[in-house]
Amino acid sequence: MKAGKAIWILAIFMCSALSACGKTPSEEAKSLAYYKEHATEADTVAAKCKNMQDNEVSRMTPAQRLEWAGTPQGINCKNASKARSENQYDQYQERMRQQADKYR
Repeated sequence: MKAGKAIWILAIFMCSALSACGKTPSEEAKSLAYYKEHATEADTVAAKCKNMQDNEVSRMTPAQRLEWAGTPQGINCKNASKARSENQYDQYQERMRQQADKYR
């Protein structure tokens, strides 16, 4: 009786695992160029990712983190964070140019 119950539980688990593999991701990976053009979205995504990295991602094993980094969510986090940094640096450079123009 116990073996039959275990087989049913295993069968249900396998069916649900296989059906989950066939699902397409709800999120699509976006490029660095996309986030550079959409700075407000990059800021939003980067803030969510920072929160996620401080909580869920920090509790993952290194193998899980590597796997997560290859998902659309991980790719978006990386691209949004990099675009945000580059946009902030570009703004800083522009302010420095404007300040330097005062002395010409």
